[in-house]
Amino acid sequence: MNHFIRLFLSGVLLLTFSGVFSQEQEDRLLQLMKQELKYNMEELKKQESAPYYMNLRVMDDYTVSVTSSFGAVAVSSENHTRMLVPQVRLGSSELDNFKYNQQGGVAGEKSRGAQGVFLPLDDAAPEAIREAIWRETLKRYEFARNMYDQVKTKTSMSVEDEDKAPCFSEAPVEDYYETPVPAEKQKVDIRVWEKRMNEVSAVFKACSVLREGAANFSFQVLRTYFVNSEGTVVVQNRVAARVTLSASLNAADGMNLPLNASYFAYTPDELPDNAQMIADAEDMVKRLLALRDAPVADPYTGPSILSGSASGVFFHEIFGHRLEGHRLKTGGQTFKKMVGEQVLPVEFQVYCDPLLEHYAGTDMYGYYRYDDEGVKARRVDNVVNGVLKEFLMSRIPLDGFPVSNGHGRTSGGGDPVSRQSNLVIETTRPYTEKELRAMLIAEAKKQGKEYGYYFQTVTSGFTYTGEGGSLNSFNVTPLEVFRVFVDGRPDELVRGVDMIGTPLSMFSNITAAGDEPSVFTGVCGAESGWVPVTASSPMIFVSQIETQRRVQARDIAPILPSPQPGNVVVGNTDETIFAAMCSELDRNREALILPRGPKPYYISYTIARYRHFQMIGSLGGLLHSSVSPWRMSGGTQVMLGDYENNSNAQYLEQIAPVQLPSEVDYDVIRRGLWESSDMMYKYSLGMMAQKTNYLQQNPLPADEAGLADMQPLPAVTHLEERAVPFVIDSVAFDRLVMELSAVFKNYKDIYNSSVRLNGLEMDIYRLTTEGVQLKKPGGAISLVVSGSVRCDDGSSLSDSFSLSLQNPAELPSIEQLKERTKVFAEGLLRLKGIPLVAEYYNGPVMFEGGAVATILANNLLNPGGLIATRSLGPTRGGLGNQFGQRIIDSRLTNYINMQVK
Repeated sequence: MNHFIRLFLSGVLLLTFSGVFSQEQEDRLLQLMKQELKYNMEELKKQESAPYYMNLRVMDDYTVSVTSSFGAVAVSSENHTRMLVPQVRLGSSELDNFKYNQQGGVAGEKSRGAQGVFLPLDDAAPEAIREAIWRETLKRYEFARNMYDQVKTKTSMSVEDEDKAPCFSEAPVEDYYETPVPAEKQKVDIRVWEKRMNEVSAVFKACSVLREGAANFSFQVLRTYFVNSEGTVVVQNRVAARVTLSASLNAADGMNLPLNASYFAYTPDELPDNAQMIADAEDMVKRLLALRDAPVADPYTGPSILSGSASGVFFHEIFGHRLEGHRLKTGGQTFKKMVGEQVLPVEFQVYCDPLLEHYAGTDMYGYYRYDDEGVKARRVDNVVNGVLKEFLMSRIPLDGFPVSNGHGRTSGGGDPVSRQSNLVIETTRPYTEKELRAMLIAEAKKQGKEYGYYFQTVTSGFTYTGEGGSLNSFNVTPLEVFRVFVDGRPDELVRGVDMIGTPLSMFSNITAAGDEPSVFTGVCGAESGWVPVTASSPMIFVSQIETQRRVQARDIAPILPSPQPGNVVVGNTDETIFAAMCSELDRNREALILPRGPKPYYISYTIARYRHFQMIGSLGGLLHSSVSPWRMSGGTQVMLGDYENNSNAQYLEQIAPVQLPSEVDYDVIRRGLWESSDMMYKYSLGMMAQKTNYLQQNPLPADEAGLADMQPLPAVTHLEERAVPFVIDSVAFDRLVMELSAVFKNYKDIYNSSVRLNGLEMDIYRLTTEGVQLKKPGGAISLVVSGSVRCDDGSSLSDSFSLSLQNPAELPSIEQLKERTKVFAEGLLRLKGIPLVAEYYNGPVMFEGGAVATILANNLLNPGGLIATRSLGPTRGGLGNQFGQRIIDSRLTNYINMQVK
C-alpha cells in the first residue's frame, strides 16, 4: 500500500515539476533575459576591463493606490510598469568596482532612487526588450569601468581596510520559478475601494479641528525576474494589500499631533471590513482630542515601558539597522566586535525570518522566498539567549561572515544591500503587563522619580549608525506617552516627547519583556530604496531612557475655523466648483483678519480641473500607457493694503497652493480654499512688513513712485465651453505609438528610439472679490519621436522631431506620421557620416524653419525680454533700459517690428 502511495505522490510531483518547467520555458521574457545576459557577458568579456559577474533583474509591477481625504477621493491611480536593472562587476571578487562605491545605484554612493530602464508591458516586442537590455547594460558597464579605475587608484593610495573580506561573496546556484498570479487575482475594482475609503475618511469630517484626515488603500502585484552569470534563475511573485489611516491636528501652541493606523494582508479580501476601520478612525479622533489638551512633557531620564508596537519600532531603528552587514564595512560598527558577547538579557531572542508568513495572528509584510540577489531566504538568529550571534548579510561579505544569508534587498533601480525583513523579538521569561508596571514603579521609586513613562504608540524614527562620520545615535518619535505615577494617581497623557540616546547605553538598560507580542508593519527607506518590513515585539521594560522636549512650533492656529461640512450637492461640476469658491470667498473677505491686522482688499481663487495621458512606444512595444482620472489643483491670492500700495513685494503673483480632492466635493473644496487662504494671509502680512521697511530705506524714484501696484478690473462673467471634444482614446493612442515606433525596426543603426505621446485636458475656473468669474477650457498634446546613431568617428548623435497640438482631433493620420518618421530616420542616418566641424568659424549663418522661432523665443519671449517685469530694486540686463533702441537687424522688420516702444 505504501509503495502505491509513494508512486502516486511521485507521479504528482513529476507532473507538477514538468508543468512548471514547461511554463518556465514558455516565459518569453525570462528566455530573452537568459539569452541577452549570455550574449552581453560574452561580448563584454572581449573588452580590456572584462566583467567577472553580471545579473539582470526585472520588476513587473502592477499597483493601485486610492487616497481619500475627509470623505472625498484625493488620489486614485492604477499603474503598470516593467523595469530592468542590470548589475555589472569588473575585476574580481577580491577587488571590484563596488569597493568604495557603496551599492545603491549607478550615480554614486549617495544615489538613492536610481532608475533602471522601462521594458514593454508584454512580450510581443522582443526587439524592444533586447535593445533596452543592451542599452542599459552598456550604460552600467561604462559606469562600472570608470568606478573600477577609481577603485584601483584609491586602493594603491589608501591605508589597508580593517575589514579584509572580499568585495563579493559566492552563492549557491538557484533555480526557482513561480507561475504568474492568476488573472482574476491581479486586479481590484478601484471604484469599490474609492467608495470604501470615502466612507472611512468621512469620519474625520465631523471633527472641525483636524488638519489631516485620510484613508489610503494600496494593492500591489509584483513579479520579479532574476538571472545571473553564475546560472541562478529566480522568478517569484509578491501580492500585498494595505490600508493606512492618518489624522492630525495642531495644539494651541502650534505643535502638530499625528496618529496613524494600518492594516496589512496578502489579498484585499483579507483586510478588515469598513466597520472596524470606521471604529478605529473614530477612536483616533478621540485620542487626538485628548492629545491636544495634554500637557507638554519636560526632558526626562528614568525608567519606562514600551508597548509591543512601540518596542517593534524601537528595535527596528536602534538595533535592526546596526545588524545590516554592509554598514559594518566602513562605519556603523556598533556591534561588529561584540559577536559572542551578551548584548541583551539572557531571556531575549532576536531573529530575522523572511520565510515567516504569519506571526501573532498577523500577515508579515517582510515575507519573501528569495532575496533580490537570487539567494534563498533563511531565518537568521541574531541574538540567542542574549548573546549576539549573526548579522544580516547580502553578498557583501564581512570578516567572519563570508556568505549571504538571503537579506540582499532593494526596490526600483538601486543595487541590493543587506536589509531587515521580519524582525522578531521574543523572551523565554515573559511577564504580564501588571508585573511590568510594578517593575516600572519600583524602579522609579528607587531612582527618586515621581513617575515613569509608558510609551503607547510610536511613529517611525531615524538612526545614525556612524557611517560617513555621523554620530552613532537614534531619535524615535513617540506619539502617545503616559506618566505612570508612583503614588497611584491615574496615568497622565503627555505630548511633545522625543526619545533619544545611543544604542549601547539603551541596550544595557533593557531588563524584561511582556507576554503578548504586537506587530508593526511598514516600509523602511535606505540607500537601496523602500522595502516592506515587519517588526514584532512584546512590551519591554527599560530601567533608564532619555527624552528631550520636541522643538516648539511657531505656527499660530488658523484665523477662521474650518468650514462646517454640510454634505452639499449643488449641481453639475461647474456649479459645485463655483459654489464652493463663492462660499469661501465671501467668508474670507468678511472675516479673514487678525486682531489689529489689515483686512484683505483682494482675494482670488483659481482651480484647475485636469486629466492627462502618456503613451510610450519603442520598436513596436508599449513601454507605458496611462490615463489619469480627473484631478484638481488650485491657487489662492490674498492681497493686503490697496491698489496703490499692496503686499506684493516681488511684483509677481504670490500664490499659495490649494490641496484639492480629485472628486468634485463642495465641502472638501471649501476646506482646501480655507487652508490656503489662511496661509496666504499670514504670508502677505510678512511681505507687507518687509516691503514697507524696504521702501522706507530705499524710496522709489519719482516717476515710479506714482505708479499703482495693481490695476483694478471691472466685474465680468465669462464661462466658455469646449468647441471640440477632447477625446482620449487610449486604445488608439497605444496603437499609434507602437506602430510609429515599429518603423525603426527597419533602421538597425538607430538605437534608443522611442515615440512619446503626452496630453493634458484642463478646465480653469477663477473667482475674485472684484466680481471676475471665468471658466476657460484648454488642452495640449505633444508627440515626440527620437533616436540616436553612432557616427563614423565614434561619437553619438541624438535627434528628435515633435508636434505640439491643442486637441487629439488635430493629430495627422498614422500613415502620415509613419512617413514623417521615415523621413526623420533617414535624415538621422545621413548625419552619421558627416564630419564634425573642427575649425573655428566667425561669419554669417542661415537659420530657417523652427530654428528661427526657437532663437527668437529663447532670447526675447521671456521676463526681462519682451515680457515686462517690475522690481522694487534696481535691475540689470534685459530690455528695460533699451527703450527706443533697435535690438535686432533692421532687415527683419518686414516680419516683426522689433524696436521696443
